[in-house]
Formats: sequence, C-alpha cells, structure tokens
Amino acid sequence: MGANRLTLIREITNLHLLDNRYTNISVINCDPATGESKTNGGVLSVVFKADDLTSGLPVAIKFFDPDFGGPAGAYRQELFQRECDLIYRLKGNDRCIQLVQPTNQFNLTVTDPVTGNSLTKEAYYFVV
Repeated sequence: MGANRLTLIREITNLHLLDNRYTNISVINCDPATGESKTNGGVLSVVFKADDLTSGLPVAIKFFDPDFGGPAGAYRQELFQRECDLIYRLKGNDRCIQLVQPTNQFNLTVTDPVTGNSLTKEAYYFVV
C-alpha cells in the first residue's frame, strides 16, 4: 500500500462536499485507517460511497488509485477510463449501473518520498 492512496482516502473522507453535490463520503473497498485494500488485488480504484444532493440518491465515487504509476500506470489509467466509457454506453438501460458524472479530476497534495516536498497529483474519478 502506498502513501498516496491513504492521503486520498483521508482527504476525500474529510471533505464536507465534493463537486458541490456529494456529501457523507466514506471509503468502502479499503481500510480507512491504513489504506489497505479489502480485496485480494485486481483493484484499480479506491471506491467511496456518498449521498448525491442533486438526485437524493446514494452514489459510488470511483477514484483511480493514485499509487499506480510507472510504465504500467498509463495502461491502468486507460483501463479506468475505458470502464467509465463503457458505463456511459449503458446509460438508460434497465438493471445496469448508471453514470452520474463522467471522469473528473481532484487535485491531491502528496509528499514526494525522495525529497519530502509537497506535490500536486491529479486524482481522476467518475461517479456511478
């Protein structure tokens, strides 16, 4: 588990409101204290549940795991975007997950492990 995932979990769960519409945000697929995944791998996203003030419905907010980097990171990011695109194509179909908000970006402040300097890293997410 990397420090960026835990930073993302802490920042997002401490938000009162994301995008002026999502509130009561809590992480569901990772331990909120450690950031450790609750599954045995194969996860590209850190998933949060929230309440959508616009629709009044519960939603899932899927963030691309900010610890995926290096050569495989671009490919994994492409898979994450492809998932959003596929869900978009299902819009309006009964019994299918529905896209509430397409891919957006949250600016996450992280600490560079080598220099100790603060950096801004884009954390991409979509809402279903």
